[in-house]
Amino acid sequence: MYFLLMALAALVIVLAVILIAYFSGFRYVKYRTEEHGTVRYIGNFDSDGFPGKGKVYFNGNVSAEIKRADRTSFTLADGSTLSGELFEMDYSDGTVYVGQIDHFLKHGRGRLEYSGGDIYEGDFSYDELSGNGKYYYVSGDVYSGEFENSKKNGTGVYEWYADENGKSDTFSGKYINDRRYGYGVYTAADGTIYEGNYVNDVKQGKGKLSFSDGDVYEGDFYSDTRTGKGTYTWASGESYTGDFLKNAITGYGTYYWTSGSNRMSYEGYFLNGKVVHPDPDENDAEEQQEEEQEEESTEAPETND
Repeated sequence: MYFLLMALAALVIVLAVILIAYFSGFRYVKYRTEEHGTVRYIGNFDSDGFPGKGKVYFNGNVSAEIKRADRTSFTLADGSTLSGELFEMDYSDGTVYVGQIDHFLKHGRGRLEYSGGDIYEGDFSYDELSGNGKYYYVSGDVYSGEFENSKKNGTGVYEWYADENGKSDTFSGKYINDRRYGYGVYTAADGTIYEGNYVNDVKQGKGKLSFSDGDVYEGDFYSDTRTGKGTYTWASGESYTGDFLKNAITGYGTYYWTSGSNRMSYEGYFLNGKVVHPDPDENDAEEQQEEEQEEESTEAPETND
C-alpha cells in the first residue's frame, strides 16, 4: 500500500509538472523537413504562437539555442533594415543568426555570422543562402550578388581586400557554383582590365585585355592564357595579328610597325615573338640566314604576361 501511494503521488507530481509546463507555453514539437530531415524543438511558445525561448535539435548532432529577438528591427551593414518577427539562434558550432525563420530553419532575410569570422547578410531559403545578399570574408574580401544553394550563382560583384594604396581587384559578372562562368569584367588594382568569357574561374573563350601601360590584346583565351587567334596592339602603335600560344606570339601572323611615315608589315612564322622559318631546306640555309639577318628589325617587341 505504501509503495502504491508513493507511485500515485509521483504520478500526480509528474502530471502537475506537465500541465504547468503546457499551460505556461512549454512544448516539445518536431517537424519533418524535405531538405534537413527532422527538426525538434523543446521550449516555450508565446501567446502569438511564436517560439519564445528553447533549444532546437537538427540532424548531424547540431543544435541551437533559440529565442525571440527583443527587437523588431535590425540594421544590416549595407544600411537595409530587417523587420518583423525576428529570432536569435546560437548554434553549437559557434555560428550566430539573427533574422526570420520558418520551422526553425533560416528563411526570409537575416544575418549569419560564422564561427570563423565570415558574415553573410541577405536572403535565405530553408537554411540555404538563396536570393540576394552580401558575404563579408574574414580576409576583407566582399561579394555582393546572387546566391543559390549557399553558393555564388547568378550575377554579382566580388571585391578583393584593398592593398596598401587603397586599391583592390574587382570582378563583375556571372557565377556558377562559386566559380566565374560566362561574361565578366575583371579590373586589377594596377588598372589592367579584362572583358570577356570565363570557364571554371579562368579566362577562356573570347576576350579583351587592356593593360595599364596602354597595350591591348583582343582575341582568344584558353586556360587563363592568350592562346589561339588574336591581335596585340602596343601603346606605341605597333601591332600583331595572328597565332598566340600561352601568352607568346607563336605561330603564323602579321606584324605591323611604322618606319618614318611608312606603315610596314611582315607576314610569316613567329616563335616567342621572334621571326622563324618552318622546316627550312638545307640548300637554302645560307639564303635563310641572310633573310633572318634582314628580318631582325621586324621582330615584335615583348608582350605583357
